Amino acid sequence: MNKFNLEYQYQRYLKRVGLSEDTMGPNQKPETRRAFMGAAAQLLVLFSKDILELENTEAASHIEAMYEELLEYWNKEDLATGKPTATTINFKDN
Repeated sequence: MNKFNLEYQYQRYLKRVGLSEDTMGPNQKPETRRAFMGAAAQLLVLFSKDILELENTEAASHIEAMYEELLEYWNKEDLATGKPTATTINFKDN
């Protein structure tokens, strides 16, 4: 297990949100992977460059705000789909 491997993180993401590539359609599989890898690339830029320019407390504040933004997004998804995701996803521990 290598936590610093994007394929490993992608598989954890799929598990976290209840998806399996085995059950995805021919368009969903590459689009899901593309969306994940695009988000991963953006976050790598953010955390390898932009966040390093900030003081620790300011950086922590921005990270916490992004965490809250993700929780808000997943809570809205729960309401829209009726599928509990935010309540089962703990971003800080996974």
